[in-house]
Amino acid sequence: MMLIAAVIAAEPVMAGGSYCAISYSTSTGQWGDSFGYNTRRGAELRALSQCHAGDAFIAGWGYNRYVVLALGSDGAWGCGSATTKREAEMQALHLCRAPDAHIIRYAYSYE
Repeated sequence: MMLIAAVIAAEPVMAGGSYCAISYSTSTGQWGDSFGYNTRRGAELRALSQCHAGDAFIAGWGYNRYVVLALGSDGAWGCGSATTKREAEMQALHLCRAPDAHIIRYAYSYE
């Protein structure tokens, strides 16, 4: 009985929700992500907790969208958010502005 109650209690947080987020730390290069959350706050808190860095911040979030993080070897970064994966990739790469910008993480959440 206790296990069932715990699963039901946790359900509103992640029950197929449509929020996702990506966090990033410029000092460590670590990132965290989340998807399937019912609230933006829940998605952001999970992404931050996955990054494991004191200076982690939310690079991007989305509701029914793709969120994409791009990095360059010079420390540049960019994050795109769009309804299509390709558009989010293009935004992230454009915002990164590094000659060797590359996609390192995708997050998405759709109902």
